[in-house]
Amino acid sequence: MPGDLETPLTRRDQLLCLAGWTLLGLLESGKAWLNFRLTGRPAGLTTVLIGNMPWWLAWAALTPLVIAAARRWRLDRGGAPAAAVHLFVSALVATLHHLAVGALFYWTNTRGTTVPWGPEPVPMTLVLQLRIIFTGYFVLNLTTYWAALGGYYAIEYYRRVRDGEARAARLESDLHQARLEALRMELNPHFLFNTLNTVASLVEQQRHDDAVRMLAQLGELLRTTLDHGRDHQIALERELEFLGIYLEIVRTRYSDRLRVEVAIDEEARGALVPTLILQPLVENAVRHGVARRTGPGRITVGARCEAGRLELTVADHGQGPAILADQGRRGNGIGLANTRRRLEQLYGAAASLVLEPLAGDLGSRVTVGLPLSSAGSIGP
Repeated sequence: MPGDLETPLTRRDQLLCLAGWTLLGLLESGKAWLNFRLTGRPAGLTTVLIGNMPWWLAWAALTPLVIAAARRWRLDRGGAPAAAVHLFVSALVATLHHLAVGALFYWTNTRGTTVPWGPEPVPMTLVLQLRIIFTGYFVLNLTTYWAALGGYYAIEYYRRVRDGEARAARLESDLHQARLEALRMELNPHFLFNTLNTVASLVEQQRHDDAVRMLAQLGELLRTTLDHGRDHQIALERELEFLGIYLEIVRTRYSDRLRVEVAIDEEARGALVPTLILQPLVENAVRHGVARRTGPGRITVGARCEAGRLELTVADHGQGPAILADQGRRGNGIGLANTRRRLEQLYGAAASLVLEPLAGDLGSRVTVGLPLSSAGSIGP
């Protein structure tokens, strides 16, 4: 998922991690310095920092191991086996921390001193220093590991929620843009002029009922374009209902010059598709495939399910490679570019959109591939 912490840590992430451990070290050093002052044992600030900062800076150095373990054995997916692995890893990381910090503390603070050990003081050795560290702080280090592990998952969850909200906002913006784009295409002066010109022609032919019906269809199309549901995805069957309103107007405009064939697998009718995905594709086919022909043209809309995927196709038997070249120069047109962007936002790499010529230079076809999911799988 975009935005989670499965990607490599950025320099900013590394600096924030170092800053967090450094802050803990400074707080621990300040507490020790104040304790020395209150108990009448003055200690220099440098001495206090040397005695406390390495402990927390060592944890900063070991944090990449904690993150690597968190990613490799995820507690939210692995259950008890993952927890068992982290118990072992936490003991290993705590041991590495004790060895590093204990050795450093010995060479900078306690080498050459004596320590009460048994009935009489004994010389401090490296082994004895490590033993004192292990017996006194091993449980603390285990707790620190699990706290760092929990902190990683908390940050990851926060980022996923934040990125999910941003992604939802982008999808809402794309849906709004799709509705406006569909309305813009229908309010295109060329389209509106031709539609109203057809109405005027019907009136002149005394076909008043047809003229009234076409005006009603135009009004219904504009209303439905703006009020076609606010979900990012709808059932293909509902999408086809909207497309049918648009096609009725187009059929009236082009009369015998246009034949529309719709071939939808029964299984595909309940599949989820992005809202308003078909109308821009069909508009593209009408504008570039039928409108530019002098003779009859045909548009085919299809949908089928195969191997867990839904395939939508819109084909026009128009100008073929010529129109493909024209659209290639213009970036595949506004409608196709918007559709491609929405597919990327909704499905990422799992979706595809391909514009290609039909065999024999007989037109072009847009094929949209989507992961197959049904309307019932997301509830009402």
